Amino acid sequence: MSPLLQTLDLKTCLDHWQQQCPEAIALADPLQCISYAELPRAIEQRIQYLSQHQSQRVALALDNSVEWVLWDLALLFSQRVNIPVPPFFTPTQCQHLIHTAGIDTWIGAHGEAFGFQAQPLETGATPLFTAEPESRPMLPSGTVKVTFTSGSSGTPKGVCLNLQSMLKVARSLADIVHPTGVKRHLCGLPLATLLENIAGVYTPLLMGVQVDLPGLEAFGWQGASGFNVQVAAQCLSQYQPDSLILVPQLLAQMLHTPEFPGLHETRFVAVGGAKVSPSLLTKAWDKGWPVHEGYGLSEAASVVALNRPGADCAGSVGQLLPHVEARINESGELEVNGSLMLGYLGADSDTDLSESLSHKSSTATPMPEYWPTGDRAHFEGDHLIIDGRQGDIFITAYGRNVDPGWVESELTAEPEIAQAWVYGEACSSNTAIVVPNITVPNMTAPNVHPSPDQAAISAQSSTLGPLKEDIASAIKRVNLRLPDYAHIHDWRIAPPFTPENGLLTANGRLRRQPLTRHFADWLKAHDQTICDQATCDQTDFDQESHDDTL
Repeated sequence: MSPLLQTLDLKTCLDHWQQQCPEAIALADPLQCISYAELPRAIEQRIQYLSQHQSQRVALALDNSVEWVLWDLALLFSQRVNIPVPPFFTPTQCQHLIHTAGIDTWIGAHGEAFGFQAQPLETGATPLFTAEPESRPMLPSGTVKVTFTSGSSGTPKGVCLNLQSMLKVARSLADIVHPTGVKRHLCGLPLATLLENIAGVYTPLLMGVQVDLPGLEAFGWQGASGFNVQVAAQCLSQYQPDSLILVPQLLAQMLHTPEFPGLHETRFVAVGGAKVSPSLLTKAWDKGWPVHEGYGLSEAASVVALNRPGADCAGSVGQLLPHVEARINESGELEVNGSLMLGYLGADSDTDLSESLSHKSSTATPMPEYWPTGDRAHFEGDHLIIDGRQGDIFITAYGRNVDPGWVESELTAEPEIAQAWVYGEACSSNTAIVVPNITVPNMTAPNVHPSPDQAAISAQSSTLGPLKEDIASAIKRVNLRLPDYAHIHDWRIAPPFTPENGLLTANGRLRRQPLTRHFADWLKAHDQTICDQATCDQTDFDQESHDDTL
């Protein structure tokens, strides 16, 4: 790695590439291209607009685009606070974000719907809105970005980050990716996701790499949970990127689509966001796809560990990044250090940082040296193995511990299954709610009610014969790969889990407590050993604090 890439100063790197390769493209989308020579001036222009409107806390609500990155860099370099708005947040969640962060500027469409006033700009179509916030909650000193996650309750939760922490991660990733010869990165995940923001923008710019930003719909995204793999194939064919970041479900759809052209031409594909089935990774490797699983969390500025080219280990999330230190505590929980957040924004009273982050407090409680991730883990050599979330493990009626995420990852590795939720707490056998993958050839979409209740499922049972047979075959294959205590013995088909029906977070993680409550009647009917616990909240572990698991 060159001395240049070892600097934590992104601006220094951009100045270097401006001198060394001024005509090289830095950012490109369907509407505009910005070269490294043009980049500083474009950023400075947006800093002037921010100064003109006295913007200090800015909600960035644009689609993936050159403009998103330019505004992000302008906020970063002028030490203003950027609050990226996840594209699938509901209006209620957006209102919570605006109020909790004390936002005074909204960049993107529909700002007037939240009480902001439109302001004219010379930059073209980018809409900018301003308003006087009702209050300005206290932020930890040094905060330049607040990344919001849904939290297990669905209420957005802000993680406050400084510039140094984010660039530590970006530099470590550059250290890993640079030897592969990556020249073009395509942003396929929302830039409001911290992972794509850091790994998909800051890391490429540190290396002088071109960042392509086709937009979410152009990459194949269809709302909160839909994805068109044929559109993604066309996008990849058009841009021919060297690097890409995927979540497991996108990788599975690509692998299960016979006509998908593949990822043979890419040099580095990172995958994560949820547990990745080893069988899914093996399928990708057998096709020659350079797919590498990793792990991270927002509280550690995204990526913590990543498999390297030539050192992949199925079942592990790879080696720690160069800047990260980690340890396993007495209860088996992973704790990390290296690029920790400054704290939570408006932390709840049940967190140990509540006093430091409350706007009523003027003092700051220091962050712990090592952050407890909430994940059980162990090391095999220098490879990190995640054994599951502490709060997700269920114990069967026979006393066996089962990590549902492990079983779910195996289920969704099958082409017929798009989503799965597994339950077995105090049960004599395990059960699953499965969502069919209707993009698989010869499978027909069930005519299901938008609310996944048992009555709707029962009402359509006579029309689901072939589909149920396909799912049954898929589950049989999965059971052959699992030990008997993890087998699925009963299952039901349901419509998709989505943020709209409250069963999925905005960035695609299962909301286990709402799922348990929603299917409580069926769970009780399935196994009489299930008692009233099915309708009660269990210990609240914030799964969504790990939204940027790589």
